[in-house]
Order: sequence, then structure tokens, then C-alpha cells
Amino acid sequence: MAESAVNQVINARMCKCQQTRWTPRGAHLLAQMRCALINGDLATKLAAYRARIDEVPEDVSRFLEFLQLAAEAEPHAF
Repeated sequence: MAESAVNQVINARMCKCQQTRWTPRGAHLLAQMRCALINGDLATKLAAYRARIDEVPEDVSRFLEFLQLAAEAEPHAF
């Protein structure tokens, strides 16, 4: 059932008739983020990612902070 739901969302977003299409990499990264959010370990994974990289562009850093705060405040907000 879960796999069917994931396939449905990905197929809708990857459709060529969409004005804004996802790349396969973008869809995969989004699926990883959703799984981490559902598992309750998104905040931990974001902190580990931030610790691993040396220099983060400012816009990416702000987005990671937003995700971190959202993951800590409401685990199922997304």
C-alpha cells in the first residue's frame, strides 16, 4: 500500500506534461526526507549532514535550519 502511494506521487510529479518536473535525483531525495520524517529521525539526519559538510551555501543553510526546526517542533508537519 505504501509503495503504491509513493509510486503514485512520483509518477504524478515526473510526468512530462507537468510544467515543473522533478528530476529522478530530486524525487529520490524528497522520498528520503519523507521517510526520515515519518521515522522521526529527520532532525538527527540533518544535524549529521550539517556536521559532515565544510561549507554550506547560505540559502541551503537557511533551508536546513527551517527543516531542523520543523522536524523538532512537529514531527509530522510535512
